[in-house]
Amino acid sequence: MHPAKSGVQKALRFKGPTRRIVVLIRWLQSGLRQEETVPLAKARHRRQELEAEGATVYWSERLVPSALS
Repeated sequence: MHPAKSGVQKALRFKGPTRRIVVLIRWLQSGLRQEETVPLAKARHRRQELEAEGATVYWSERLVPSALS
């Protein structure tokens, strides 16, 4: 097995379903305040889409689920 591939597999193994990171995006468009949560991998694209539609994105933050006790 290629060493780089095994490193990637190890890194992905620790990001199980309990570590799903999402981003909260809030924006203003046509006088309406709206918000949406999107997966981290799609957040930048979604923000760019909103801005292209004329929205003013005024808040975005990562939401990480807390560890289970």
